[in-house]
Amino acid sequence: MPLSLRQTVCLSAVLGLCVLLALPGGHTGLGGDARFTLVVFILATYTWIATSVDDTYVALGAGLALTATGVISSETLFATLGDETVWLLICAFVLAAAVSKTGLAGRAAAWLVGGAGTVRQLTHLTTAG
Repeated sequence: MPLSLRQTVCLSAVLGLCVLLALPGGHTGLGGDARFTLVVFILATYTWIATSVDDTYVALGAGLALTATGVISSETLFATLGDETVWLLICAFVLAAAVSKTGLAGRAAAWLVGGAGTVRQLTHLTTAG
């Protein structure tokens, strides 16, 4: 699929910024690892926003790029998967996907909005929901 003019200009700007960050010297505050991490972050952000690549693949690719180049260790990459907060977020996303897929969210919203007779009731019902 060919890129539009806007996507081409945006991609050129992103790649130009990445090249500037990757060049040695001239960046007194950033070390090599920090510059590479920033380049990976910029490319991952662009990929999330401007392409149809699944977010999971982008995140895994960014993590693997940092691990393969030695910026972070594999223990650091996988240690985050043992954190309780990460599992709480994963479970919340799974539940949200299930609620959306079954249509429960739409039915609940229709039921809440249908019971309101005034704007004030609508506000109270949606807040309670």
